[in-house]
Amino acid sequence: MNIYIDIAIALFYFASTVIAYALGVKHGRIVRNDGQIELNPKKIIESKKQEKEAKEQVDQLTEGLQNILNYGDESKVSKQ
Repeated sequence: MNIYIDIAIALFYFASTVIAYALGVKHGRIVRNDGQIELNPKKIIESKKQEKEAKEQVDQLTEGLQNILNYGDESKVSKQ
């Protein structure tokens, strides 16, 4: 029975080492590209939500401008 516990502990330590390495590589890539790591999940979710809302607003504005520019050409006006 003791060997099973030892194997379970060894697998746990191995898995945690691999996960920590992968997380370190991920953070290293983020620092290399953006220069800042955000570890607070609440801030990450809020920033993604704001990015999504901003993208939707830009898409609506772009679609509206496209409809204005294509006024009179019924084949190019988007149907809403």
